[in-house]
Amino acid sequence: MNFLRGIVRAQGQIFLQAGWGPAVFALAAMTVASAWFALAALAGAAVQAGCALALAGWDDARGLHRLREGGTRARSGIPGHDPESSRVGAKALARSRAGVIPAEVDQGLHGFNGALTGCAAVLSCGPGIPAALWTLAGSAVCALIVWGAPKLSWPESLPLLTGPFCLVNSIAVAVAVPFERAQGAVVPLGSPVHDVLAGAVRGPAASGLLGYGALLVTVALGVAFPARGSRILRIGVPVLAAALTVPLWWVITAVGVAPYTWPFVLVTWTVLALRSRQWRAGEARHDER
Repeated sequence: MNFLRGIVRAQGQIFLQAGWGPAVFALAAMTVASAWFALAALAGAAVQAGCALALAGWDDARGLHRLREGGTRARSGIPGHDPESSRVGAKALARSRAGVIPAEVDQGLHGFNGALTGCAAVLSCGPGIPAALWTLAGSAVCALIVWGAPKLSWPESLPLLTGPFCLVNSIAVAVAVPFERAQGAVVPLGSPVHDVLAGAVRGPAASGLLGYGALLVTVALGVAFPARGSRILRIGVPVLAAALTVPLWWVITAVGVAPYTWPFVLVTWTVLALRSRQWRAGEARHDER
């Protein structure tokens, strides 16, 4: 696991791309728009990744403690030994030892929500201490959400995507920067890539957010259906889902909530939930036969 490599790769994961090329291109585009974007994105990714590793280490220590405690109780015959607790601890320890979290950090999967949080902070507050505190706190909370979701039985079929970023920063904008004042973003519109970043806070359709959300939906759902399955599903569903992001974007904006990437997240979750339900129904019918 290479921590620095992971926070760079996280920039490409903003666009659901794991390679070096998209990551470097994203950073370059941020730098052209404003060097503060690139700095904030790297800082946010670093905070989220660091917190993810710390939380994984805590899980490791807790799992090891449960294993030792359970083994001691089992050997001594102490009443109250909980085998389930030992199994849970064993799973946590095995997961950490297998290097799942470090490997995901290396791929940038525990950094892109923090990177987006850094950009949102700079766009809302401008460079300075408030943006730095927003980036630090928001990215840490994103890491907590990603860590805690599986423990709260979040369905494995629904990847969190940019949901943690949307949740944390929608609350932050509502509390610290009233949405009606978000039109005064600190960096003027210019490059198309900046439009994508600024669109999360600025609101108007011309800023590029609509296209960004639709693009992410097609990318995310384009790989969600089997290649040997129906072509109508593989092509039609992503296209229809992308179209649905437009009215959803207007609804979210109309109620005064910073839209960020909510349309992408909500539409993708809905389609994946329906797909998972359909597959479970199909398996149930197959078992009945």
